[in-house]
Formats: sequence, C-alpha cells, structure tokens
Amino acid sequence: MKKGEAILTVPLKAMLTTRRIPMSFKRKFPKDISIHALLAAFLTLGDKEDLQKYELWRQTWPTRQDFEHSMPLLWPQSLRGPTPFYDDSASEINLLPPSISGAWNTLRKRKNEHDYETSHQNLLAQQEQRLHKAWSSVISVFPDVDWETYSYNWLIVNTRSFYYLMPGQKPPEDRNDAMALLPFADYFNHSDVEVCLVIPSPVQIQQYFPVFRLLF
Repeated sequence: MKKGEAILTVPLKAMLTTRRIPMSFKRKFPKDISIHALLAAFLTLGDKEDLQKYELWRQTWPTRQDFEHSMPLLWPQSLRGPTPFYDDSASEINLLPPSISGAWNTLRKRKNEHDYETSHQNLLAQQEQRLHKAWSSVISVFPDVDWETYSYNWLIVNTRSFYYLMPGQKPPEDRNDAMALLPFADYFNHSDVEVCLVIPSPVQIQQYFPVFRLLF
C-alpha cells in the first residue's frame, strides 16, 4: 500500500452522531447543549431499543474503575495539585505537568515575540468546566440522573470521539462541537509514530502518521 492510502472506510450510518439520536430525545434539552453533553446524555438516558445496537460496542469499553485509575479528571485533589511539589501541611502531591494542572498558567511573552495560543494550557480545569457545564444541562431536564453513570458516559465520548463535520456543516466556533463516535475505531489504537503493521500472512500493511494500529 502507498502512503496516504485508505485501509478502511466506515459509512456514515455506522457512526454515532447527533443525527442518530431521536429528535424526540434531543428536543428535551436546551438548544445550547454541547454535542459532547448530548451524546453522553443519549448513552445514559436514551431508549433501550435505540441503544441496543451499541451493546456489543459497550462491552469493549473500559470500566469506570479504569477511568478512575488513569483519568486525572477523576483523581482526588490530593493527587493533582494545585502545587507542583509535595506540601507537608496540605498532604498534597501534584502528579501532573504544570500546563495541565494549572500550576503554570501561561508563559510570559517577551516584547516583539509572536502571538501564541494558550488553549493547550490548564487542560484539566478546562475539562472539568466542560463536564460540569454538561452535567448542569442534563440535570435541568433529568434531575434524577446518576452522576457516576453520566460522567462515565461523558468520558466515554471524550475518549472515543473523532473530529467530524456533517456533510455541509461549517466548522463550529468550539471545535468540541464537531465530534462523532465511531464504534469500529475501538479495534484500533492511536499512535503518533511511524509503524509497520503486519497482519498474519499473506497480508502486510504499512501506514504512516496519522497511524491506526490494530490491536490483537
């Protein structure tokens, strides 16, 4: 195969986008609800018949405990800051890089330097803000929804979504509102290094950045 050659094409009907969510469900929520929040709400509160088609996919998902072990968003405050060093008085240790934890708000810019974006800094705080905003939108409609279940599905969407624009859709102001879930993608692992994929004889596949590596 040649560099850039497609090795897999997934049709739109196999993707989970907002178009796959029944209108009767979407109409329950505020018009300004984020795509992320809506997808997570559908996975949490959608009709069982509508969700049945995703059951096999669900069985491949990590558990909430997996997320609690690996996702700083679910770590106790004692493990993630706010200080980047151990503080005996507060019994806290920050295990995150300062650009993520918020201990390093921004770099000081020197005069005549080029402008740069800081959206990649304070990532944890940004994620927390997005999660709690989504939660507020959902409980305004379903006040009895379970926090652990919803936040789990929010993290599922967060870790399994792809940047995607529907046909004819213009890029939204918030890039997080251009997302879709691709169930087939859980057969792949992502990497930013060049790799050679070898599938048992007689097929051999070579791919380059961006890479999808098959998990066996």
